[in-house]
This record gives sequence, structure tokens and C-alpha cells, in this order.
Amino acid sequence: QRQMCIRDRGNNGLTEAVVAEIDYSLNHHELIKIKIPTDDRETKALIVEAICRETNATKVQVIGKTLIIFRPTDEKKIRIPKI
Repeated sequence: QRQMCIRDRGNNGLTEAVVAEIDYSLNHHELIKIKIPTDDRETKALIVEAICRETNATKVQVIGKTLIIFRPTDEKKIRIPKI
């Protein structure tokens, strides 16, 4: 998995360039962690929602400021067990 930080990608927050990089990372890794640099829960929830919507990814978990998202590729690099 790969970890990226929105703050490192620019101080303008969730820009088209940031979304494009997240999309690129999902295409190569399927599962990535994204650091969201805010303590405000409402702002964080909006950013998480926007990232998942714009990248067509599934939110796996949010722990503190870290969002974990998943989007399968055609190669299916990660197998999710059925429960």
C-alpha cells in the first residue's frame, strides 16, 4: 500500500491535481492511505466523501487523520475474503 498526504500535494486542499494523483495511485496499488491535514470532523468527512466520490473508491477506514481507500483494478491485485 502507498501513503500520501494531501498537505504535501499542495496547500489548496483537494484540487483536481490531487484527485488525479490519488486516482493514479489507486490504479497502481488498489489500496492506499491518505493523510488528511485537518482536526475538524465535518471538514474531514466532506474531504473523505469527495475523495471517494471523485475516484470511485470505497472507504475502508478512517483512523485519526488517515483515510484508507480501496478500488480494485482489472488485475485484481488484492483479494478480499468473503465473510
